Amino acid sequence: MTVALSGCGFLDTEEREPWRAKEEARCLASGAVVASAYIQPAPEIKGPRVCGLTYPFKVSALAGGTVPISRAVPLSCSMIPALENWVRQKIQPAAYMHFGMPVVELKVMGSYNCRTMNHRKGASLSEHAFANALDVSGFKLLDGRTIIIKKHWKSGTEAERTFLRDVHGGACDYFRTVLGPGSDALHYDHLHLDLRMHDPRGARHVCKPRPNVTPSPFHDDTPIAEAPMPQQPVQTAVAQPPMSYPPSPAPVPAHGPASYTPLPPYPAPEAYPAASPPPAYPQATLAAAPPPPQVAAPSASDPIGMWLDQTDPYAVTPSAPAPQLFPANGPGGIY
Repeated sequence: MTVALSGCGFLDTEEREPWRAKEEARCLASGAVVASAYIQPAPEIKGPRVCGLTYPFKVSALAGGTVPISRAVPLSCSMIPALENWVRQKIQPAAYMHFGMPVVELKVMGSYNCRTMNHRKGASLSEHAFANALDVSGFKLLDGRTIIIKKHWKSGTEAERTFLRDVHGGACDYFRTVLGPGSDALHYDHLHLDLRMHDPRGARHVCKPRPNVTPSPFHDDTPIAEAPMPQQPVQTAVAQPPMSYPPSPAPVPAHGPASYTPLPPYPAPEAYPAASPPPAYPQATLAAAPPPPQVAAPSASDPIGMWLDQTDPYAVTPSAPAPQLFPANGPGGIY
C-alpha cells in the first residue's frame, strides 16, 4: 500500500510494515491476552491512511484490575503483556521499596494518535499511529500521593526521584523503545513506551537516558549456597542367613470346608392375637337445671313494696332460730 501524505506531515510514500500483522497474529495466537472486564476487544481502527490496528484492545486497568489506568486507551495485543510485566515485576516492587505501599493508578497521556515521530514533518510514523505505544506521566500511590514525572524527576525527594528512575530502567526490560526526561526536549514530562521493531529480529532496544536502577530486595536472583550434607558413618553389611517361612496352609473352599453343614433356620415367631377394641363406656348425661321462678313485676299501685315482699327462692331459711348465748339484758351486759 502506497499513499501520498506529504500534506499531512507524513512521508510521501508510507506503508504499514509487514512485521506488524505478523506480530499481532503471533500475540493473538499465544493466548497472552485474556479478555476481562478491564481488557476488552475493540473494533478495528481504520486509518486515516495506513494508521490504525486490525485487532485492538480497550484497556482500563492492569494487574487484574488492581491498577486502573487514568483513562481507557486502545492498545495493540503485544503492548498488554509488556505493560502487565512492567507493573507487576518493576513498578510495584519499586513502590514497596521506596514508599512501603503499592501503586494504585497509572497516569497516562495517550496511546493512539495518527502522527509522525515527534510531530516532525517528513518523519516516519510514530508507534502511536498503530496503538503500539503508551505515554505514562505519573503513578498514584495507595495513600493518595501522585509521583509526577514532570514535577518529581528532578525536584522530588530522594525516594521519588529514585523510584522514577527505577521504573524507567525497568521498562527497558519489556519495551523496545523507552524514552524519558533527558532523552530529548519532547519527553521531559512522561515516559514513552513502545514495541517498534528496530531490526529484523527485534533484538535492538532504545532506552534513553541510560537507565540507573536500584537493586531491589524483592527480586534478588543471587543463588543461595546450600549447606553441605553431613557425612553419614559407613556401615558394613553383615551376611544374614536365609529366612525360613512356614508352609502355606491348605486352600480353604470359598464357602467353607466340605464337612460344614449349615444350621437350620430359626423358626418363625408365633403370631400374636389381634388386640380387642376397648369397651365402650356409657356417655354421662346431665340433668337440665330447673327454670328460675317467675317474679312478679311491680304494679302501678305498689311499685316498690309489693315487689320487695316477694320471696327470694334462693334464700336459705334457717330451720330454727339461732340460740342466744347471753340474755339481752342479763348480767354483764352485752359482750
